[in-house]
Amino acid sequence: MQAAGIVSFFLCVLSMLLVYFGDEGWAFAMFGLSLGFLLLSLALSLNEILISTRALEFELRDMEAN
Repeated sequence: MQAAGIVSFFLCVLSMLLVYFGDEGWAFAMFGLSLGFLLLSLALSLNEILISTRALEFELRDMEAN
């Protein structure tokens, strides 16, 4: 999850540099790729939250049974 977020920010900065140097075609592509990695990072983060929530519910049920 964190790796996808880092790649997203890296590509975003790269797209800004490409805009600065006047290469708007590549900048547009890098920014689109950056958004894709950001979506992947968010999806992985949501999945990790769901897994953690299920684990906590399991632990609470186990504590209530004792």
